[in-house]
Amino acid sequence: MVSLNKNNTFLEDAELLINSKIEEMKKDLEDIQRLRQKYGTDNNTPISNTITTNKGNNSVVTKGRRPRGSSKKMPSIPSTYDKNNNTWEQRYLFILRELGSGFVDDVIRTVLKYEPDTSVKTIKNSAVNKLSKMYRMGWINAKQYGKKNKYSLKEA
Repeated sequence: MVSLNKNNTFLEDAELLINSKIEEMKKDLEDIQRLRQKYGTDNNTPISNTITTNKGNNSVVTKGRRPRGSSKKMPSIPSTYDKNNNTWEQRYLFILRELGSGFVDDVIRTVLKYEPDTSVKTIKNSAVNKLSKMYRMGWINAKQYGKKNKYSLKEA
């Protein structure tokens, strides 16, 4: 009888776990339905992060977030690297002009040439955040290679 009681307890625990997961899924479904209502999609539309745009007769498919334009104007690209007078954005624009194009690691190495006393962690955090932000604002280009982006200046 002891083993039967243990099995019942196990089954009851499993049932409670399954029921709690079902409740979580119901809440997730309610959230999805709320988002669909908010953004005007019908219930049959699959949720996807694929954006399709038409350019002329060609259709372009882009994964992820579409770069957003910004009301904030892109800062000017300085003629020299000056850590005391230039913002991080200006420094990264200067470096991208110098490199032509580069991954975050390339930008970090170049910053370290100009600022050997600045910590790698500070530069890495800044580069990842600022380059991504500058891309989203439409100031620079980014081409995806696997999980990494290669950044470059926009053609004038």
